[in-house]
Amino acid sequence: MNYTDLKNNDVYIFGYGALGRKVYKILNEYDIKCLGYIDNHKNNLLKLQDIQNKEAIILVASINYMYEIYQQCVNAGFKNFLLFPDLIKMFPELEAFNDAFNGLFTDYAKNRTKYDNLYKLFTDKKSLEVLDGIIEFRKTTDYTIFNRIKSDSEEQYFNNLIPIEQVGVLVDGGAYIGDSAESFIKFNPHYKKIYCFEPDEQNYDLMCRNLNKYSNIKYYKNGLSDKPKQAFFSNDNTGSKIIENAPNIIECVALDDIVTENKVMIKLDIEGAEPEALNGAQRLIKNSSVLAICVYHKPEHLYTIPEQIKKINPNYHFYLRHYTNTIFETVLYAIPLERNN
Repeated sequence: MNYTDLKNNDVYIFGYGALGRKVYKILNEYDIKCLGYIDNHKNNLLKLQDIQNKEAIILVASINYMYEIYQQCVNAGFKNFLLFPDLIKMFPELEAFNDAFNGLFTDYAKNRTKYDNLYKLFTDKKSLEVLDGIIEFRKTTDYTIFNRIKSDSEEQYFNNLIPIEQVGVLVDGGAYIGDSAESFIKFNPHYKKIYCFEPDEQNYDLMCRNLNKYSNIKYYKNGLSDKPKQAFFSNDNTGSKIIENAPNIIECVALDDIVTENKVMIKLDIEGAEPEALNGAQRLIKNSSVLAICVYHKPEHLYTIPEQIKKINPNYHFYLRHYTNTIFETVLYAIPLERNN
């Protein structure tokens, strides 16, 4: 599908969020007419069943739900649609909309050796299947791959990979509204302490309310980094993250300065700031803390984060899991080797 196809056919945008409005703006710049927005949740916009022309081209302006919308389009009889990876191919300027996609489809070609080395890192079948799928997506943009590699039956972060006897204390980096902390409490009802770090003020307030019924939880309205410092912080409709020239400023801390224990479980989902936070937790990592680290926020994190951990402490066994139908929620688990002896 090319620009001519878009100009010569009925075109609709599925999704009225920030991405949908960005796509609409780009279409105008290319003199491509959009006949309207489709949205499942806004009553004043079109629904898929309103579109009579089954040959119309549907531009799916969603990342989190692109697989579900793809299935919805297929089930409704539509044959022509472009998902976000396809839109990036046609309009490369869309890459910058989300850091996880920025350079994603060129990174494999540029860093083939780094990807090949990952096959030496993982030994279990599931990790290798996940790695195969992620690489295949980066080579082909086939978005159906994630549905095949995701772990439906396994809890994210707290599952049978985690040695429960070693995780009495949780460090929850990117605690959001407390959902991960609650999952940890169900996983280990006899926990000793939880440290929750959440710099987004609205999320922080909700987190404190949601976890108020539990004991031995310490709350920090801070970001995580390699040392105490201030950072620009955005909490707009593209997500809460540390980013240059954002409108807000937050205080960041290093985990080694805050966490009094020598060995804990560290979970990090902090929108791309994971490498800096790991550098600020070198004492905890050298002491063989259990790690569950998101590695999808930037393309290179898939291989640079395990390299980083190995340099701090080579005595880990690594596992890779994926938890959604889209690019998000790929988690690297680093389990101390002593468990496997």
